[in-house]
Amino acid sequence: MSKPVRISNELYSRLESLTEGFETPSDTILRIVNEYEYLKSYEIINRILTIKTEILTEENLKETEASILMHYDPLVVKQAATDIIKLYSTFKITFKNDAMGITLRITKL
Repeated sequence: MSKPVRISNELYSRLESLTEGFETPSDTILRIVNEYEYLKSYEIINRILTIKTEILTEENLKETEASILMHYDPLVVKQAATDIIKLYSTFKITFKNDAMGITLRITKL
């Protein structure tokens, strides 16, 4: 069910300038929210992976795991994790995500 949202004329104009193609205001807002969640997920996951891979290297460990609580769309989190994993070629990284967050398993190759 739709709910009305009151926004100022200035904000509506800004939203209108961000519209792509034939998007409705709702479509534009959803796209912006997804982009925001992707960026935040990417930032958080990358920060954790950086820390965990440094620990693996410094302490000469083989494997570690990290669970991250995230209240973002699971599909957006999955895309961010998939994109980040490509950057860590010297580690095998697998993940499992659900509605509550993501669990990463990091293994040194």
